[in-house]
Amino acid sequence: VQHQDPALDDDLATWQLENPPRPLIAVLGEPHVRAPGERPTSRVAWFTEILVYLALHPAGVSQNKVLTDLWPDNNQVVVGTVRTSLSGARRWAGRGLDGDPDRSFISDLNHDQTYRLRGHLLDYDLFRRLRKRAQARQAAHHPGAILDYQAALRLVRGPVLFGLRPSGYAWLNNHDQRHDLQIPGYLVDTA
Repeated sequence: VQHQDPALDDDLATWQLENPPRPLIAVLGEPHVRAPGERPTSRVAWFTEILVYLALHPAGVSQNKVLTDLWPDNNQVVVGTVRTSLSGARRWAGRGLDGDPDRSFISDLNHDQTYRLRGHLLDYDLFRRLRKRAQARQAAHHPGAILDYQAALRLVRGPVLFGLRPSGYAWLNNHDQRHDLQIPGYLVDTA
């Protein structure tokens, strides 16, 4: 497991940084974002939702899927509104993908016809990686197993995806994986 995931300790250290070099997306509690880009001065909850949405869709999403997921009642939303919203999220996510100061962490539609958040850390992914290493260490009677379990559980700040913005996150109900319902089982098993 250590050979398969050599960057785990570095990623855990990055998670602790106040000013991270890449987007950090948290869902193990109230949704929260820390990113190297320009934090929005208004509608922070809306841009947080967009970044959480992209983080929970690692394969990327088409413009039409973004439109139907984030604006489920349509409200006469035009494609320009989608672009403007993703542009605001892109500014907050920042630049620096793969160490290149010109590469955005959110792809645009030109590359593969999807919006995708890349190079970020999601607390749930970090949790699963720590849990996997803890299980392997426990099986090998490695003394670090308990430290990995503790580090994983310290990522949990409250109920999963708790305190969502009013009328937001309707896309969770249509998501292939109900993270808000499935993740708590993993947390309980780990505890």
